[in-house]
Amino acid sequence: MRHLWKIFSQKQGLSRHKRTAHSKEKLECRSCSISFNRRDNYLRHMKRHEFQQIGGGSTEANTDKENESEPCNFKALNGTVETHIFEAKGLNKFDPMTFLKSQYDDVKEIIKFKIKERGGIKWYLSMKVKMSRRKGDDVETAEPHFRGRCQTSLKFEDIDEGLKESIKKMYTSFIEYQRQGSNWTVDKVMNLTIHMARYRPLKGSSYIPLPIKLRSKHAIINVKNKDNKCFMWSILAAMFPAKRDRERVWKYKDHTSSLNFEKQNTISINLFGFSKGEIFPIHISKHRFEQHVNLLMISDSKKSHFAG
Repeated sequence: MRHLWKIFSQKQGLSRHKRTAHSKEKLECRSCSISFNRRDNYLRHMKRHEFQQIGGGSTEANTDKENESEPCNFKALNGTVETHIFEAKGLNKFDPMTFLKSQYDDVKEIIKFKIKERGGIKWYLSMKVKMSRRKGDDVETAEPHFRGRCQTSLKFEDIDEGLKESIKKMYTSFIEYQRQGSNWTVDKVMNLTIHMARYRPLKGSSYIPLPIKLRSKHAIINVKNKDNKCFMWSILAAMFPAKRDRERVWKYKDHTSSLNFEKQNTISINLFGFSKGEIFPIHISKHRFEQHVNLLMISDSKKSHFAG
């Protein structure tokens, strides 16, 4: 029987070799059920798989007890900022996309709960991965974070689109990191963190006259409200424009029951600002529903006001 010997000048290199080539843990591909004794062969095999579906539905990895992740919860600033950390466990920790898919439903439930609790949140995901590469006889390690785009979720229907976009962004950043680096390989996924903050939208106040340049165009309905509900009045004015006395609040009082922000109406809204004689976009809706409203936000030194 022939014995193959490999000599290492650094203890770190020997430890790395033992983990990679002589792992006692048997690794199985969840996609095609092929088993591997060597972790490097398993990782090489997993790179050949292209995961087409992102999110939605349960996978076998979700039901495997050794792969379950219990989130750690941290709060700051009186609960306005909150993070949940999902530690990677079991076989899922060896492939970023498999791990991200396995956490999809749990992350979605947390976001749903926070929307219900707070009415709306801003959030983003970040994935921490431990990576290594060989430099001669030495092994260099790194623990980069891959972050998704910041999302704003006001209703449950926003969650899936935001999650899929975030997962795609994190995984794309991970692939680019490997390509731009030299011989970086994944040791393991360490965790996934969801960062959340209470969503505080711009608040309008009582009536502010339109700038002369806008007033002369007669294209904007600026309701003369004395309360702090100019957002509601401006939407109603855009949806139910009066033929005469368009700036009078009483013209729209019969339509207030048409809006129920607690039930989150299917109204798409674009928001614009005005400064130095120019109108500029503040928020452009990703959707365009049958009921679509363009709002203008104007400000003076003390308050802001919406007009439709």
